[in-house]
Amino acid sequence: MDADLKRYHEAIDSHLQQVKAQLELFEARAREKSAEAEIEAIKTLRATKQQLEAKQKELQAAVGPTAEKIKAEIDAGVVSLKGSVDRLAAKLKGHS
Repeated sequence: MDADLKRYHEAIDSHLQQVKAQLELFEARAREKSAEAEIEAIKTLRATKQQLEAKQKELQAAVGPTAEKIKAEIDAGVVSLKGSVDRLAAKLKGHS
Protein backbone atom coordinates (compact mmCIF):
# COMPACT_ATOMS: atom_id res chain seq x y z
CA MET A 1 0.00 0.00 0.00
CA ASP A 2 1.48 3.34 -0.95
CA ALA A 3 2.01 6.06 1.66
CA ASP A 4 -0.87 8.27 0.47
CA LEU A 5 -3.34 5.40 0.58
CA LYS A 6 -2.08 4.38 4.01
CA ARG A 7 -2.60 7.94 5.34
CA TYR A 8 -6.06 7.96 3.78
CA HIS A 9 -6.97 4.69 5.50
CA GLU A 10 -5.65 6.00 8.81
CA ALA A 11 -7.72 9.18 8.50
CA ILE A 12 -10.88 7.25 7.68
CA ASP A 13 -10.18 4.80 10.51
CA SER A 14 -9.86 7.74 12.88
CA HIS A 15 -13.19 9.20 11.77
CA LEU A 16 -14.92 5.84 12.09
CA GLN A 17 -13.47 5.26 15.57
CA GLN A 18 -14.79 8.66 16.67
CA VAL A 19 -18.21 7.76 15.29
CA LYS A 20 -18.12 4.41 17.09
CA ALA A 21 -17.31 6.08 20.42
CA GLN A 22 -20.06 8.67 19.93
CA LEU A 23 -22.63 6.04 19.03
CA GLU A 24 -21.78 3.99 22.12
CA LEU A 25 -22.26 7.07 24.30
CA PHE A 26 -25.49 8.01 22.53
CA GLU A 27 -26.85 4.49 22.87
CA ALA A 28 -26.19 4.48 26.61
CA ARG A 29 -28.02 7.81 26.96
CA ALA A 30 -30.90 6.68 24.77
CA ARG A 31 -31.30 3.43 26.68
CA GLU A 32 -31.42 5.33 29.98
CA LYS A 33 -34.35 7.30 28.60
CA SER A 34 -35.96 4.40 26.74
CA ALA A 35 -35.72 6.49 23.58
CA GLU A 36 -36.58 3.82 21.01
CA ALA A 37 -36.48 6.12 17.98
CA GLU A 38 -32.95 7.21 18.85
CA ILE A 39 -31.87 3.61 19.49
CA GLU A 40 -33.12 2.68 16.01
CA ALA A 41 -31.28 5.67 14.53
CA ILE A 42 -28.10 4.48 16.24
CA LYS A 43 -28.52 1.01 14.75
CA THR A 44 -28.89 2.57 11.30
CA LEU A 45 -25.78 4.69 11.81
CA ARG A 46 -23.82 1.63 12.92
CA ALA A 47 -24.87 -0.18 9.75
CA THR A 48 -23.70 2.82 7.70
CA LYS A 49 -20.36 2.74 9.54
CA GLN A 50 -20.00 -0.95 8.73
CA GLN A 51 -20.72 -0.25 5.06
CA LEU A 52 -17.94 2.33 5.04
CA GLU A 53 -15.56 -0.16 6.63
CA ALA A 54 -16.43 -2.66 3.90
CA LYS A 55 -15.75 0.02 1.26
CA GLN A 56 -12.35 0.61 2.86
CA LYS A 57 -11.54 -3.07 2.39
CA GLU A 58 -12.67 -2.83 -1.24
CA LEU A 59 -10.36 0.12 -1.71
CA GLN A 60 -7.34 -1.91 -0.69
CA ALA A 61 -7.76 -4.13 -3.74
CA ALA A 62 -8.85 -1.40 -6.16
CA VAL A 63 -6.65 0.48 -8.61
CA GLY A 64 -6.98 3.45 -10.93
CA PRO A 65 -10.41 4.91 -11.63
CA THR A 66 -12.11 2.24 -9.53
CA ALA A 67 -10.04 3.25 -6.50
CA GLU A 68 -10.88 6.91 -7.05
CA LYS A 69 -14.59 6.09 -7.31
CA ILE A 70 -14.49 4.10 -4.08
CA LYS A 71 -12.58 6.89 -2.31
CA ALA A 72 -15.22 9.39 -3.44
CA GLU A 73 -17.98 7.10 -2.11
CA ILE A 74 -16.15 6.74 1.21
CA ASP A 75 -15.58 10.49 1.49
CA ALA A 76 -19.25 11.22 0.80
CA GLY A 77 -20.30 8.50 3.22
CA VAL A 78 -18.10 9.85 6.00
CA VAL A 79 -19.46 13.38 5.55
CA SER A 80 -23.03 12.08 5.58
CA LEU A 81 -22.38 9.85 8.60
CA LYS A 82 -20.77 12.67 10.57
CA GLY A 83 -23.71 14.94 9.75
CA SER A 84 -26.17 12.30 10.91
CA VAL A 85 -24.21 11.74 14.11
CA ASP A 86 -24.15 15.50 14.77
CA ARG A 87 -27.93 15.72 14.25
CA LEU A 88 -28.48 12.79 16.61
CA ALA A 89 -26.20 14.42 19.19
CA ALA A 90 -28.25 17.61 19.01
CA LYS A 91 -31.48 15.65 19.33
CA LEU A 92 -30.21 13.72 22.34
CA LYS A 93 -28.90 16.91 23.91
CA GLY A 94 -32.34 18.43 23.49
CA HIS A 95 -33.82 15.50 25.43
CA SER A 96 -31.50 16.08 28.39
